[in-house]
Amino acid sequence: MQSMFRAERRSLSGPRAAPTTPTAQVTRLNGPRHWVRPTFLAAALAVAAACLIALLLVAGQAAAQGKAGPAAPGGAQDKSGPSGPAESQGADGNSTGKLLVTLPWGTGSGQVGLSTPTEGLARGPEALAVAPDGRMAVLDSVNRRIVVLAPDGSFKAHLPLSLTDPRFLCVTADRLAVLDPDTDGVCLVMDWEGVVLKSYTTPRTQEPPTAVFLIDGHPWVELAHAKCAPLGRMAAQAHEGRPLGLGTERGWVVATRLADGQAGLNVQAGRSACGASTTLKIGGPQKIEHITSLNSDPSGNLILGTRMAEGGILIRRMIGTTDRENASLRLPEDGGPYVGVPYVVSPDGRILRIAATTAGYSIWVHSFDVPAPHEPTGPINELDRADKTIQTNTTEEVLEVTP
Repeated sequence: MQSMFRAERRSLSGPRAAPTTPTAQVTRLNGPRHWVRPTFLAAALAVAAACLIALLLVAGQAAAQGKAGPAAPGGAQDKSGPSGPAESQGADGNSTGKLLVTLPWGTGSGQVGLSTPTEGLARGPEALAVAPDGRMAVLDSVNRRIVVLAPDGSFKAHLPLSLTDPRFLCVTADRLAVLDPDTDGVCLVMDWEGVVLKSYTTPRTQEPPTAVFLIDGHPWVELAHAKCAPLGRMAAQAHEGRPLGLGTERGWVVATRLADGQAGLNVQAGRSACGASTTLKIGGPQKIEHITSLNSDPSGNLILGTRMAEGGILIRRMIGTTDRENASLRLPEDGGPYVGVPYVVSPDGRILRIAATTAGYSIWVHSFDVPAPHEPTGPINELDRADKTIQTNTTEEVLEVTP
């Protein structure tokens, strides 16, 4: 099966030039004194008095209109969190979004690491995940820790990691899963205080790991964007697709790029491999270069992100699990260090875009310009139900493990 996504890693050719700020010189006035006749002085005083009265009248009118503050200038940080307001489209057709927070590069409190080797990949944090209550976790891969942010983007804590090369992250209401598939071959499950609850060894597989998920509190590893397998079992069983919350149900969805440049989705509702399966074809006049991400919102509407052949990332929100589009938005593309998937879908259905610049690691909030087609009918993508056991099916494919 063709891989669902293409690797998003890019090399950084060189440091970007810092943006220049326009400056202005103020010249001091040190000319000679000029004598003024008394009549002229009286006239000047009269004009000044008239101006003062006009200013007082304007101030009184402004006070009478209430205490509403000035509108926030463009580019101001959005401190209302992922559920707050976001801007719409710019002149180029891209969603402008609103800046939530920028984490500076570094090793200190509230900073994230940036690796810029002379040869090879320049990279920063490799994953961002959002909990149902709006808390955010940034996988600071270079500094080997997790940076915890409040819903408004303010810094909360650092959670150190005993992993050499952490790459993938998943969070739920009460725990986090971090995966190092390449160097240590370990997946850690911890709470939001940083206490490791369990450590899992990941088996060597023929397909590369591409994501990690928590299902019923247990870690599953996605392989080649095509199937998932639970960790910690002698005979692991894989399930085609990636797990997504489809309203009150959990489904499994496989996305592929078709030969005609469109996207094909295979949606299977239900927890077992025996659920009903639906095949969708999503596209338009513009061809898809590759698929960037596949998610769902609280109402169970599929959200498909694709990089288009003509450039730009197009995100479509479908009506439920059908091929009918409800809304779409286009994200700008930012060059620079590799930061994993270019955006994530927050539990409230909004889009959080990641941008790496000379200033640091920025999170931008974007939203669709129309409401979601369905109201939430169940938990917000609650794939984690710690009080239940993992449900598998004997007809599922057995994961091949390389000795």
